[in-house]
Amino acid sequence: IDETGTLKVSAIEERALVDCVRYGWIQNVEGVKAAVADIITAFEERVNIAPSKVKGVYVALGGRSMMSHKREIERVFDTEIEITSEVIKQLDGDIRLEELEDKEIVDAVPVKYAVNNLTQQKPIGIYGNHIKASYNIIACRPQIKKNIDRVIEERLQLDTNGYIVRQKALAQLVLSDDDAKLGCVLVDLGAETTTVSIHKSGALQYMVTLPMGSRNITRDLSTLGITEEVAERLKCQYGNANSQETIGQGGQSSIIEGVDDSVFHNIVQHRAGEIAFNIATQITQAGFKSTDLASGGIVIVGQGAKLQGFCQL
Repeated sequence: IDETGTLKVSAIEERALVDCVRYGWIQNVEGVKAAVADIITAFEERVNIAPSKVKGVYVALGGRSMMSHKREIERVFDTEIEITSEVIKQLDGDIRLEELEDKEIVDAVPVKYAVNNLTQQKPIGIYGNHIKASYNIIACRPQIKKNIDRVIEERLQLDTNGYIVRQKALAQLVLSDDDAKLGCVLVDLGAETTTVSIHKSGALQYMVTLPMGSRNITRDLSTLGITEEVAERLKCQYGNANSQETIGQGGQSSIIEGVDDSVFHNIVQHRAGEIAFNIATQITQAGFKSTDLASGGIVIVGQGAKLQGFCQL
């Protein structure tokens, strides 16, 4: 981070994993450990990075069970007091002690406050004898963090400097202030999961992880007698989520020998349509209408969003 507070990315490394991670959960600890170790080595060999030894990491959390849960907490004081940052920190700490069945709380996002029953977005500095806070608690299955710890701390002997909810980090990177204030849906379309969050009034209002992604389309195409690797390549090259057009064919032979192109396109469009429908449904599931999202509408990130026609769909 430079003197102006701007984040500069020094290096990016990526390794492909096949079946080591499913629905955002580490399944094969040794396989993921080997990939991360390879990335660490690559970083340490870059001469433009200092220090040259990686000792700790920050981990982005996501996965099939990651979702938000609405909770409220309130405090009544004997006399009128000033609401300070310490009062807010106490509320944050107390709400994280909530127990959720089969889930571990990884973050608590304040949505709104009320001091003496008057709604306040910024309560610090206001006087009152009663405060109520509404939160979105973000939680996931404990197994997600447990297997990450096995990779990072047990196998690689690295420090985990912090866990960051992936969807929150993405929101900070790609949403404008107007998006977050006036309302938008942020969609992270991955291979096996799609995370949908709704932001309004400057706060995360809703988040859910859907157990479907772009790999569903690839697997459907592999039923046409081709390997998943070939299906992925053909999907990226010719797939179109929103049109019957044969993308990139230019009068060439069939996409898959012996299979009518319309079958290929129908598979892509029907599965893409299912994913898009489930994304759009989350708006009403969260208690909003499309008219409530006045600014950004839907903002899409993730490799799955590169499918031709998906953003228009």
